[in-house]
Amino acid sequence: MQNDLSEKADHGGALAEMLDAANENGSITVLRVSDSRDAANQIEDMGREIGNLIIGSHGQYKHASFRIGDGDLFNSANKIANNGNLSRIRKYLGDNSQIIVHACHVGNPDNGGVQLLTALALKMKTTVFGNQSWSLSAPGMFGGYLFGIIPYYQGSNDSPAEKSCLGKEGCNTYTHSERSRAFDNAGSWTKVTYSNGVTKATTINNVYYTKSGGLNYSENP
Repeated sequence: MQNDLSEKADHGGALAEMLDAANENGSITVLRVSDSRDAANQIEDMGREIGNLIIGSHGQYKHASFRIGDGDLFNSANKIANNGNLSRIRKYLGDNSQIIVHACHVGNPDNGGVQLLTALALKMKTTVFGNQSWSLSAPGMFGGYLFGIIPYYQGSNDSPAEKSCLGKEGCNTYTHSERSRAFDNAGSWTKVTYSNGVTKATTINNVYYTKSGGLNYSENP
């Protein structure tokens, strides 16, 4: 499930690359939605259980957030808890379904990200994942291998938006002092599990997508 795209809004083309990768994969159903109501309508029209739900969005460094389409910005627990369309989507999640919020900084422990993902896990009654740093979008990211041997790990010190700076004068990239949390947490994701109304947040590493749209990762000791 991915936002409607525009060149202005899609900094660095990250969402467009993710969309292309998902379409080329052939195993993932892609929904381009305008808001949460549109997303719920399309999921209801499909009428089948969702395995893994990936929300493709941009995020924010200073305050964790994600969007569903251009119409719905989720940047607080209240907005998640009070959204009726998320409740409609939840009805199509199975016992083993998981939600992956593919948005930069959405799971960072120092910008409200853990609390935001916890609210989503409580609302959807399932496990939720989100990156603590920048998220990678690239051809072959779903089950592919770089040079045929290395998975497309979601870990990098590079901002996807900075690709738009290549070859442009006066276009600044981020320094460690400007985005310290992103540099320090590169490669780390937050995982929030849900069971009988109880949530638990942990940090995971070595994260990469499977061909079916799930995640492989290593649990921290």
